[in-house]
Amino acid sequence: MVLGAIRYHFKSKLVLCVKYENEIEYRDIFIKSGICETLDPIFGPGNYIYIQERATSHTTNNSKLLLQKHGSFLH
Repeated sequence: MVLGAIRYHFKSKLVLCVKYENEIEYRDIFIKSGICETLDPIFGPGNYIYIQERATSHTTNNSKLLLQKHGSFLH
């Protein structure tokens, strides 16, 4: 899995995972990545869209709730 953000004249740090993560690990990685803390001051809280694949760990109800809490998402 790769987690990061890009935009014209902006890129966040990339988070790389080399093993399969379950839904709890996925949410933990997302929170610890600090991606929201990086994006919120630049674009405003939740004024960005997450795009992700449909891996099982990404599509559980708890994972969807976490993403909805922080903004919009596509999957």
